Formats: sequence, C-alpha cells, structure tokens
Amino acid sequence: MLNKNKRIKFMTTFKFKKTILASTLLLLSAFQASAAINHSVYISATGNNQNDGLTPATAWKSMNFLNGKEFGPGAKILFKRGESFPGALTLLGSGSAEEPIVVGAYGTGNKPILTGKWNSKEIFLLDSGNEYIEFFGLKLTNYNTTFQDVKERYGIRIKIPARAGELKHLHFDKLDFFNIQGSGKEWHEEDHRSAGIYATTADNDVYGARFNDVVIENSTFTDIDGLGVLLKDMSQDITDVRKDATPYFPTVGFVFQNNSGLNIYRNLLMLRGTKDALIQHNTMDTTVEGSAFWSFATEGTLVQYNLFKHLRAADADAYALHFDYNNKDTLMQYNIGYDIEGGLIEYIVDSTYPNSFQENGIARYNIGIDVGFRDKPNGAGIFLTGRVTGGQFYNNTLIQLNKPMTNAISFNDWGGEWPDNNQIFNNIFYVAGDETVKHNQPIRFNKLGNVVSNNLYAGNIAPPQTWDNIITDINPISGDPMFVNPAGLTAEDFMITPGSAAIGKGLVIADNGGVDYFGNAVSATEAPALGAHDFTVNYLAPTDDAGVKDHEHAHKVDDKKEHKKRKDHHKEKDVRKTHKNYGAKPTIDLRAAKIKFKKPKKNQAEGQEPEIKSIGHTHQGLMKFTVNANRDIKSAILSLYAHEAGHTITIHKVADNTWLETDVSAKNAPELGEIIASEASLVEGMYVDFDLSSYITAAGEYSIGITTDSVKSVDINTKEAEENAPLLELSY
Repeated sequence: MLNKNKRIKFMTTFKFKKTILASTLLLLSAFQASAAINHSVYISATGNNQNDGLTPATAWKSMNFLNGKEFGPGAKILFKRGESFPGALTLLGSGSAEEPIVVGAYGTGNKPILTGKWNSKEIFLLDSGNEYIEFFGLKLTNYNTTFQDVKERYGIRIKIPARAGELKHLHFDKLDFFNIQGSGKEWHEEDHRSAGIYATTADNDVYGARFNDVVIENSTFTDIDGLGVLLKDMSQDITDVRKDATPYFPTVGFVFQNNSGLNIYRNLLMLRGTKDALIQHNTMDTTVEGSAFWSFATEGTLVQYNLFKHLRAADADAYALHFDYNNKDTLMQYNIGYDIEGGLIEYIVDSTYPNSFQENGIARYNIGIDVGFRDKPNGAGIFLTGRVTGGQFYNNTLIQLNKPMTNAISFNDWGGEWPDNNQIFNNIFYVAGDETVKHNQPIRFNKLGNVVSNNLYAGNIAPPQTWDNIITDINPISGDPMFVNPAGLTAEDFMITPGSAAIGKGLVIADNGGVDYFGNAVSATEAPALGAHDFTVNYLAPTDDAGVKDHEHAHKVDDKKEHKKRKDHHKEKDVRKTHKNYGAKPTIDLRAAKIKFKKPKKNQAEGQEPEIKSIGHTHQGLMKFTVNANRDIKSAILSLYAHEAGHTITIHKVADNTWLETDVSAKNAPELGEIIASEASLVEGMYVDFDLSSYITAAGEYSIGITTDSVKSVDINTKEAEENAPLLELSY
C-alpha cells in the first residue's frame, strides 16, 4: 500500500514537472514570435503563407494570416495590385514620426480590393492605441446583409481605449470605399450606420483621450449605407467643459480634403469633439436622409470650397451648410449647394437641454441653387432655430430655378427658445419660378437682438413682413441682380454685371474674410455688393478701373463627372489668423489652376486708340494693373495684340505707381527700370506674349513701361478694344 502510494505520488509529480516544462517552451516561443515587424511584407492571392513574405516572389497569401503579428516603425503591409483579398485584420503595433506603418499596395494595375469577412464588422480594426499609421492606395468593400449578427459594417474601424491619451498621425490617402452595408437594425434612428471610416474615443471624461493629426484625402466613398466618415471624440469635448467643467482635450489636426461621395445614406462626414478641423475641396452627390457634413460639440471648424448636391431628408436636416448644436466659431465659406431639400444654411440647437449652445457661426460667400424645397418651416434658404446666438450670414447668393423654395428665411423655436443676436446681411434671394417664396416667423427677425438688413429680393419674392405689413428687413433692396446667366448652373453664371441692383448696396463688414467667392478683394471700408460676387469691375468688358478679372470657377453643378477626385495643387493648410478672418488668404483654391485676368490699364483715354509717345527715336507707353491673387503666382504672361510687324517691343519695370492715366505725359512720365522681357518678332494681326513671371509673383499693383525701336508710333490694342484686348494670364 505504502509503495503504491509513493509510486502514485512520484508519477503525479513527474507529470506536473513535465507540464511546467512544456508551458515554459510555449511561452518562450510566443515571446519570440511577438517581436515587431519593421520591414515590408507582401501579400498576393497567388502567394503562400509558408513563405517568408519578404519579397513579391515570396509573398504571403492571406490577409487573415497577418492577425496576431505585431508591426513597428518602418513596417509596410503591401497588397498586390489587381487582386482581391477577403479577410479582416486587427492591426497590432504603432509606427513612429520618422517611420510610420504603411498599409498599401505594390505592383502595377488597379488598386487591390479588400472584401472583408462575413462575420467581421470591419476590414481593419485599430483598437490597441495604434498611432503613426498610414493607409494608401486601396479599395475596400464590406457588404453582407444576410448575416444578422453584424448590423453595421466598416472599412476601417478605430477605437481609442480609455486612458490612451493622445494618438497621433493617422493618414488615409487615395482610398476607395464602396458597397459597405450590414444587416441593419429595426430601429430607424440606429439603422444605416455603416461607414467607410469609423473612429471613436471612449466616453470617459475623467481620463482624456483624443486624436491628433488625422488626415483623410483624395478618397472616394460610394454606395455606403450610413456615412463616409465618422469621427466621434466623446472624451473631454467642449460640451463636457460647458456642462461638467472638465479639462478641455479635443481632437486636433483633423483635415478632410479632396474627397468625393456618391450615394451615401446619411452623410459624407460627421464630426464630434474636434477643434479647428478643416473640411475643403470635397464633393457629395446624393443622400437619402442627411446633410453632406455636420458637426457636434466642435470649435473653430472651417468648411470651404465644397460642392454638395442632391441631398434629401423628408423631416429634418439635408442642408448644404449644417451647423448642428454645441458648436462654437464654425466658418462655412465658398461652397456651392445644388438641389438640396432642406436648404443652404441650417443653424440650430435643441434648447430643451439647459447646457446646449450654438455660438458665433459664420456662413459667407456661398451659393445655393434650388435649395430649401421641403414644405415645412425647416425648409428654407437660411434656417435658424432654438437659442442660437451670434451667427453671421452674409453675402450668400440663393437662386430658385426649378424647385420651389419654401421659405427664404425661417426662424423657429426648437426646445421653446428663439434665436437671438444673429445677423443676416447682404444676401441675394432670386426667385425665377412661378410660386411665391415666403418667410417663416418674420416677426422674429428683428427681436432679441437679431438684425436682418440689406438683402436683395428679386423675382417672385417680397421682403419679409409681419401680418400687419411691417417689413422686418431694415433696408430691403429690390431690383434685378443682372446675373451673367440667370438660368445657368455654374457659379460664374451668377456673377453680377454692370447695372446690377446689388452693386454697392451692402453693409460694410470689417472682418469679412478679404475675398469673395471668386477670389476678388472685398473692401473692409467701402460698401460691398450683395451676394457672393463682389462686383468691382466688369469682367466682360474693359473699364477705366481696369482691375483684375474675376476668377473662373471649375464647378458645374450638373456635371456627371463631379464624383472624380480633384487635385490639390498645394497640399498646405489654409493660413488662419482669427476665427472671423480664416478666409483672408486661402492657399488652396478649388477653382481653375490657370486664371485669366482682366484687361490691364493703359495710358489711353476712353475710346481713343493707343498712343505710344515719342522720346527721341524710342517710343514709350505705360501700363498699370492690379492683381488680387490670393496665393503665390508661378507664371505671368502678358499678351499684346499688334497691328504692325517688324518691330521690337520691350517691357520694363516701373517702380512708381503714382502716375494717372488722365494726366501722364512725356514730361512727367515715371522713370523706366530694368528690362523684364523683349520680343522682336511682332506679327501683324497676331498676339505676342511677354513673360513677366520674374516681376509679378504675388498680389499687388504693378506698372510697366513699353518701348519700341520704331521711329514712328506702333499700334497695340488697349483695354478699350472691342476684341483682341490685352490679356494677363496667371498660373499658380
């Protein structure tokens, strides 16, 4: 008995020791396998997971094979172009500022297509505090409506864990998200929430967490049952500060630019908890229920140079410029909205909540065509509701052509409180249709510190007035705005022309952004024109002022190709000074890269032929022009039309800009400076080009002298010529 017991004890002990040894070996193996990968790995549909993955010839086969592997600085996960890859990856590890982790493509051909996994919400999941990650050049689709356990699906899902602090540098470039949809939810408000990119922080107001440097650019979002992008930072945002006096730790460095969306159920982009986000040069075409963009609990958001069209929602929202609530200092400028059910501008807050707010938003120099045809109080060109305050809505142009605008201006009392201390100035409301456009609650337009003034009402619309015929626009303007093409569908069609009732009728706004929709300078001291075009010179014909021709605009709102990505010629962010002056020096312009300017000023009186004055055997003329370009100029070419051949024309710098066309003479003409350009091959009846790129490099006033070697006058067309007038062409 005793021996038997001892034997059993011995055997038990032996087995126990054996188990410990095996576990030790397994732990050691796991430790060795977890060493971070810091080099490129290749994945091909024709590869083999038994390969080393280090070269295209020894590529791994499957996306799923990458799970469990940790990646570090310098790692690149590269999928072969022209191939498709099912699967899902939980990405482990982070890169560094010098060597981010890159998820991209190799080889030639079309972008690789990542198709997701039937039982996985996302194709890529980043949930372990990942930072310094870049995604580039991929197509992602995640469509499965039959697997009921996955209600929403995503292309890329990012979750910042609690106490993670700040996660930096997540960049997404040249990605195509398409056909993303899950099985859906029964409750409508929670349904249709799939997304291309879905990024959130933990809702923890004790330990701050945020994103820093998230850039999404040059990407497309097509056929998504929810949103293109959602970024939702719920940790110590501006709402938490107001409500609970938490520290302020918002997401910063968010940029969304040069992207396009097509057929997205809700929104192209939704933001929460950001500060100074930049949204520009994007296109959104067609929603079922929602605006193209909206934000909640943000500060200092800048939305500019976007085209939003065909937006729908039966009950609420669906606006080109949607200021949702708990926002501060939002600026929306230089945007176009076309065929939008809700309207152009929506400035709202739910006053039911005691700490909710909407403050100091600005919408200026925007254009809305056929907007606001929802037959409700919240269908309007400009809509304010709840205790919104400090809003400024000025120099916008709203045109009703084919769909009836329900209200031009509408106020409402969401949550039982009315808007206060808002300004609606210098806008144009143009109604070409047969149905009369009205206003909602005009009695509120000049109460609680609100001011409506100096707006132009043209066509089948009257200024706002109360039931007892009191007009509540302090200084309403009537008359014809005289658009270039009142039936058109481009921004340039709605520039105003000489004789417009809008010219010089606006209120002066000192901090007005500096330029209008078309890039023309706007004075801070002189009365501007009404609407998005500040007419200073006639862009169709020469004038004595001879300023700069208004910029040509690249957007035609009914263009079928608008969904294609636009190029960003500069890549740098816009220069910002104060909130109300964000647009003073926009460095990225969605308009045409090559801009033609107005005929330059010459030393002729109105209607006279040019006279080049004789000084000895050299004939001399002067030319002056103003360049209001809002960024650096790469080239400047002056084209002059000659009536004679066989002479040399030379262009000189002139430092003195004080000379006047009306009194300059050979005696008081300013001194000519160094030669800029010379052309000896004048051809009769042809333009001749002079390269002034070394002289004209930025905005400013420029004078040049023109000399010829001819012993007699040489005729060159001036600004007064009916055709073949001088032309200054600038390229950026």
